[in-house]
Amino acid sequence: MYINSNLYLNLLTCPKLYLSNLSLSKKVYSDASLRHYIHKYIKSTFSIRADTIEDQFEQTLEAINQHSTFGDGLFLYKNAYIQIDALKYTDDGYQLYIVKSSTKNKKDYKITAGYAYYIISKLGIPIKSLYVCTINSQYVRYGEVDPRLLFTFHDVTLDSIDMQSEVKKNIHTAYALMDIDEINVELSTNCLKGFGCASLSSCFKDIPFPSIFDIAELDKNKMFEYYNQGIITYQDILNHKLPLSKLQTMQIESFVYDKEAIINIDRLSYFLNQFKYPLYFLDFETFQIPVPLYNGTKPYESIPFQYSLHVVDEDHSIVHYEFLGDGEHDPREALAKSLCEHIPADATIIAYNNTLEKSVIMSLAILFEQYRDHLLNLYPHVYDLQIPFEKGDYYDKHMHGKHSLKNVLPALCPNDSGLDYHNLENVQNGNDAMYTYTRLNRLNDEDKETARKNLLKYCELDTYAMVKIFNVMQMELKKRKI
Repeated sequence: MYINSNLYLNLLTCPKLYLSNLSLSKKVYSDASLRHYIHKYIKSTFSIRADTIEDQFEQTLEAINQHSTFGDGLFLYKNAYIQIDALKYTDDGYQLYIVKSSTKNKKDYKITAGYAYYIISKLGIPIKSLYVCTINSQYVRYGEVDPRLLFTFHDVTLDSIDMQSEVKKNIHTAYALMDIDEINVELSTNCLKGFGCASLSSCFKDIPFPSIFDIAELDKNKMFEYYNQGIITYQDILNHKLPLSKLQTMQIESFVYDKEAIINIDRLSYFLNQFKYPLYFLDFETFQIPVPLYNGTKPYESIPFQYSLHVVDEDHSIVHYEFLGDGEHDPREALAKSLCEHIPADATIIAYNNTLEKSVIMSLAILFEQYRDHLLNLYPHVYDLQIPFEKGDYYDKHMHGKHSLKNVLPALCPNDSGLDYHNLENVQNGNDAMYTYTRLNRLNDEDKETARKNLLKYCELDTYAMVKIFNVMQMELKKRKI
């Protein structure tokens, strides 16, 4: 088994996470587009490609011996290896470049650099300097992408040198753990960082659901403080009379006492009475990528490429409109034109968490003068369907303290399989949509057509889900008023 940079970071986070992923170890490449531009920056003469770690290492050593400037080198020392995105030869040693897709030089990147320095220096290869290359968020593309402007170069050579004794100790620990089948670790806030640990289901398998760890907006340190006191279940929380917010209390009591949906009649009535038919349920899909595709755009700028629009009249009749870019050209002007054609200036527009929709409409208004007045008239009339759930004016115990569309929908419409995102093919969330769209122009005609259908179905479900949620809210409010 080999240790790579990801496993090394796993080790520093949690030994159990390291062991869980040890057998899954594989070569980890940076974003292909970023590697292309860092290779262009160093004027790379070739890139190393090999099926195995050993072959890639052997080819890297050959390139080093020939004093080549090249891309995608791999260095192996004992059981630890590191891939370097770009290697530039100088008379004083190699300049090494590690590319990251973030706009910030994070702590983990510096740790990775220290790990890389250890392996390469142990092989006796002279290192002149070591750089972490992050994305320059201020770069604006005009014409061909200029890698000198696309990247921010962080010299982490001295930081890496300072880490060497610590890296040596950590790698020896990593080797020792290879002979251990199982390890027990105490639960801590590390388990809940970011998107959660990959070993989370294993470590939390004996904790009932729902538990203290499912309380919405409860500080993670507080979660573990209570957990270590034996306060785990919702009933434990009630027994100990923990200090909780109104929404947290609602979450716990509605589940423990099996309450029907909790509705604040006055507030929900006010919210729903703002809307005048016909109602325009709108959802955008956008992509954000590190290398800007179009002139005048920045890294990670939000580019709308799709929308779905369900128009509902007072008699409950529904008309659906949609737009999807071709994946090759800048879709924004065509999208703005289509939007203005299908939504009148004085319409009542409803989105779920309307921040994105308002942002997209404003950005299109700034870009396209011919549609500006119409779009600016739409902007103030974009209402947020999430508000009653976010504020606790409508709460169902099956929401489990969450108020995103994908948590509210199954709680309010539990028996409608047509509303299940898991039944969609390939595109089941926003990340899937972004990934699929940005790769459309690489597909053959048949696969492209399939991908487009999947994108359209996903976005259509978002707005249809809003219609269904809106209808349930109206029906429940009507029942409570009787």
